[in-house]
Amino acid sequence: MKNQPWFKYALALFVGLTAFWLFTQVASSIPYYIKVFGDIMLPVTLGLIIGYLFLTPVRLLQRLFARIIPRASWAVTNGLAVFALYFVLIGVLVLGMVLWIPAILSNLMELVNKLTDYVGKVQGWYDGMVSSSKLFEDQAIKEFLDVQLQSFITQATVSATELAGKLPGMLLTGTTSAVVTLGKWVLGIVASVYMLIERKQLSTAVKRMARQSLGAQRTAKFLGYLNEVDQIFGRFIAARVMESFIVFLIAWVGFLALGLPYAALLAAITGIFNFIPYFGAFIAYAFTLLFTLLAAPGMVIWMTIFVILLQLADAWVISPMLYGERLKLSGFMVIVAITVFGGLFGLLGMTIGVPCFALLLVAVQRVLTTIAGKRKEKKAITEAEG
Repeated sequence: MKNQPWFKYALALFVGLTAFWLFTQVASSIPYYIKVFGDIMLPVTLGLIIGYLFLTPVRLLQRLFARIIPRASWAVTNGLAVFALYFVLIGVLVLGMVLWIPAILSNLMELVNKLTDYVGKVQGWYDGMVSSSKLFEDQAIKEFLDVQLQSFITQATVSATELAGKLPGMLLTGTTSAVVTLGKWVLGIVASVYMLIERKQLSTAVKRMARQSLGAQRTAKFLGYLNEVDQIFGRFIAARVMESFIVFLIAWVGFLALGLPYAALLAAITGIFNFIPYFGAFIAYAFTLLFTLLAAPGMVIWMTIFVILLQLADAWVISPMLYGERLKLSGFMVIVAITVFGGLFGLLGMTIGVPCFALLLVAVQRVLTTIAGKRKEKKAITEAEG
C-alpha cells in the first residue's frame, strides 16, 4: 500500500494539516516568547547598539593615542581610547542629571501650568484678527472657524488640566520604571565596553565563521559590502548624534543668553529635530517660534537671527567637519529619501532614511555591476567559441 500514489498524497495531506494545526496552536504564543526573549537579551542588544555607535569615536581616539604613544601596542591604545570616551560620557551623563534634565522638566511643568493662559492668548489673537479682517465677513466662514477654534480650546484646556494633575504621578511612575530598567542599561553599557575592547577578536571570529560558511570569494564581497555599510550607515548615525548634541548645547547657551523662556526645553527640541536632515530645522524653528510668540513676543526677531546663525554654523562648520563627503548624495536625493522613508516609517524613517537610501543605491549599483560583468564574460566566451 505504501507504493500506491493515493497513499503518498493522503500521507502528505495528513502531515501538512497536522503541521498547520500545530502552528495555529503555537502561533498565538510566539509574540509573547519573542518579547520575553527580547527582554532577556536587552542588555546584549543595548551593548551591541551602543558599542557600534561609539565605534567611530573610539577609532579616532585610538589613532590619536597611537600617535602620542607610538611604542604602545594596539590593545593598549584601544583600551585608553575606550576609557577616555566613557570617562567623557559619564561626565556628560552626570551633567545631564544635575543640570539638563531638571531644567527641561522644570520648563515642561511651567509650560503645562501656563497652557491655559496661552490658549486665552490664541483666543485674543483670533478675536482681533476676526474684527480687523474682511475675510471673516462671510458668516459661513466665521461660524466654521469659530466652531473649530472653540473645539480646539476646549480640548486643549481639558488636556492641560488633566496633564497638570497627572504629571507628578507620571514623573513618579516614569522614575520607578527608569530605576527598574537601569540595571539592564548598566549591563548594556558594560557589554558595550567589552565589545569595544575586544572588537578585533570579535571581528576575527566573525570573518573566520564567514569564510567557513560562505567561502573566501563570497566572504570578501560580503565584508566589502559590510565595510560600505559601516562607512555610510554607522558613521553617519554616530556623526548625526554628535552633531545634534553640539547643536543642543549651542542652542541652550544661546537661548539662555537671550533670556528666552523655556530655554532648556526649546534647546532639547532643537537638538532632537536636528537629527532629521533638512526638515528637522524647520520643525524645531516652528516650535520655538510658537512658544516665543506666546511667552515673549518681543524676542522673536532676536531668536530668529540666532537660529539662522546656528543653522549656518551647522551647515558650514559642524556638518562638514563630522561628515565630509561620506554619503555622496545630492540635495534632491536627500529630500527623496526623507519623503519616501518618512511616509513609510514615520519619524524613524525620516531620521535614518538618508543612510538607508544611500545603502540601497550602493546595493543596486553592485547588482548592476555584477550583471554587467556576467554579460561581458558571456560575450567574451561567445566570441572565443565563434
